[in-house]
Amino acid sequence: MYLLGFVHSFSIVAERTLRSCAPRSRLSEWFFWFRADAEVLCLIADELKRARAFILLEDEAEAKMLTECSVYHAAYYFGDRQYHGMKKRWPRVLLTYLTKIGLELDATQWQEGCHNVFREARQSQAGTFVPGSSTFDYV
Repeated sequence: MYLLGFVHSFSIVAERTLRSCAPRSRLSEWFFWFRADAEVLCLIADELKRARAFILLEDEAEAKMLTECSVYHAAYYFGDRQYHGMKKRWPRVLLTYLTKIGLELDATQWQEGCHNVFREARQSQAGTFVPGSSTFDYV
């Protein structure tokens, strides 16, 4: 995932440059979302790497709990960026790869994390969302 780090650094420079030169252009807005996606993709990759490391812990119950937490958070971030149009800005291969890793580690938590984001987004658009009602109650 070194490539994600490089892309993230490049997107920061490009976004800041465009924001100062042409703050209200479509390209500036696109790089704003691209930079935000790159930050979250780096975070997702770190969470999934952490989840893989937790699997190797000696205490099985602790390993399962930490893995579930990491996979859920990665899926939550992934679902949030998907909701904000990440599929349009990033190659399908990368997104499929991250999804595959998350599903291999803990499919239930991955699906629950993605589902909760979309449910909260629908509720916030409808005006029925109550912050803190469902996302991190289990922590």
